[in-house]
Amino acid sequence: AGRGEEAVQLYQEAAALGDAEAQADMGRLYETGLHGVEKSIAKALDMYTLAAQQGDSTAMMALGTLYEHGNGVPQSYEEAAQWYLRGAKGGDPFACMHIARCYKRGIGIEQNLDEAEKWAEVAVGLGLDGSSVLEEREREEMNSLGVPLKAGRPSRYTYI
Repeated sequence: AGRGEEAVQLYQEAAALGDAEAQADMGRLYETGLHGVEKSIAKALDMYTLAAQQGDSTAMMALGTLYEHGNGVPQSYEEAAQWYLRGAKGGDPFACMHIARCYKRGIGIEQNLDEAEKWAEVAVGLGLDGSSVLEEREREEMNSLGVPLKAGRPSRYTYI
């Protein structure tokens, strides 16, 4: 077995034992089909939900994304915003960025420019200053919130 397969095996074992971070990581692998994992949005949703129930903020952010885009769940901006807010409160910088966008545009939550600015600043404070890990749309969104982006560090998913 290759290193990626060995890592997946370890994630699966840890997830089965109830490790929230491993569950979130397995959710990401099921969502993307990376490292030979069979792509399954249903399994990704299950893993993200288990992890989120234990307070994993990355899983909360991922659930927000699934709901925002209707990927494997009924599309709901309101549900997405609530998951983004939970993830942001839990310290996920990408969730902070997404809830800032929701507040700025009134997507799934009442428009509030003060909250948008606050969460954008929190995102940067949590290390979301790496424009190299953001899509062009996300960079533009953060810049429109008045948050200048600099070269920085990747998310935890860069390595799986």
